Amino acid sequence: MILIIYIHTMEIRKNMNRYLQILSLFVITTLILTTNSQAQSFPKIGDTWNGAIDANNKMYMPPPYGFENLIEFEHNGRKFSGAVKEGKIVGILTTDTTFEINKIRYMDRPLSAFQNKDKVKLILGWANYLPVEDGWYAAFSFDRLTDASKVAFLFKVDFEAN
Repeated sequence: MILIIYIHTMEIRKNMNRYLQILSLFVITTLILTTNSQAQSFPKIGDTWNGAIDANNKMYMPPPYGFENLIEFEHNGRKFSGAVKEGKIVGILTTDTTFEINKIRYMDRPLSAFQNKDKVKLILGWANYLPVEDGWYAAFSFDRLTDASKVAFLFKVDFEAN
């Protein structure tokens, strides 16, 4: 009789362990899905900025803008700076070497690596730049530009804004 009770108790423990494993997996999956669904989306040019604005610090954005209020934020562990004018995001910039656009890293790439290197434009005193993808531009120093010049930062701005 004691043997039967012992075997029955062992069976209950085994089933309980299986139940706890399934429950743990369910809880972890729910937490992951909830966290991912609440992840902050990347801000877009023209979005209203609801975060902190540092009106004492300015960021220069190319024409048609100029010196605008500075914002700073992180997305997916990467740091970005931006410019806000009248509560709207008008520019975004990063120097983060791990930032990817469509799974491609552009930071620190030499000009010679770009097929469209003949499309480089200059904003005097700011940067030489060329379009890359998805509205992003690769910027190089405004100094003498050579094939060995490397991307100094990536930025997004609406050059057509009024």
